[in-house]
Amino acid sequence: MARLKNQTTGIVINVADEKAARYENDPTWELEDAGAPAKPKEPTVDELKAEIDRRNEGREEDAKLSKDGKKADLVATLAADDAAQAQG
Repeated sequence: MARLKNQTTGIVINVADEKAARYENDPTWELEDAGAPAKPKEPTVDELKAEIDRRNEGREEDAKLSKDGKKADLVATLAADDAAQAQG
């Protein structure tokens, strides 16, 4: 079984070895190490801000999540919101 990663979307698929040869000359797909776990696609700053916008819908102004800061700040903001939602 071969693992192929789409260079545009980051999606990883498993295909039979005999079918993997069809993708050898396609620059969109790259053969991945079959023993390595699939690495999830990292969200972009724009995707993180869009998620914050989605979560801010319907919230009071003083309860809105901040979209300020770098990528790590946005990830931390979403993680803190997830923790707060889990606590109830």
